[in-house]
Amino acid sequence: MGSSTRTLERQTDGSYRHGLHTTPVGMARMFTSVEWFEEGRFRIVNHQVQPLSYLKYRVGASKSHRHSVVFDWDKQQIDYSNGNHLALPPASQDQGSLLFSLMLNPPTGTQVHTVHLSSDKKLTAYDYRYVRNEAIDTPAGRFNTVVIQWSPHAPSDETEVFTAWLAVDKNHIPVKLVTQENNKTATMLLKSVKGL
Repeated sequence: MGSSTRTLERQTDGSYRHGLHTTPVGMARMFTSVEWFEEGRFRIVNHQVQPLSYLKYRVGASKSHRHSVVFDWDKQQIDYSNGNHLALPPASQDQGSLLFSLMLNPPTGTQVHTVHLSSDKKLTAYDYRYVRNEAIDTPAGRFNTVVIQWSPHAPSDETEVFTAWLAVDKNHIPVKLVTQENNKTATMLLKSVKGL
């Protein structure tokens, strides 16, 4: 239904800039021409990913959708473009930096960890954990992976579960992602990778 390209570049100041561009392909183009973009920046502090900024927007739609957030670690505050200001917990990530955080420090064993994930307007606590090791096939080849799963910390009437397969021998890049929200399931598979 769609094709996504994720990028990661190291900046001269030592921080990292990441991006995501998603376009409809095939039959999906009959129903929509909307393209989604994500842009963000993070740094590594004490071997932990620390997000600095995140922007999400779309083009080709009649209705505007543009949200941004700035993580002010000196003030321990998160600032949203809609005017909201929230306290910034230590274990916080945005929608783009979360995968890089899991790549750098994938969980092991039976311990359940908590991360505060920033959406367009708020922070939500998610629990994440190691599930299993599994070898899977993708369009980019066969990979030995570690499977990580996360879901909201607080019980809710809505079901929301995210699962990532991270390639053990490829710096834990995600080779498969599955999103389950209520009765809807979306799957992303790695098609190709460059620069590893």
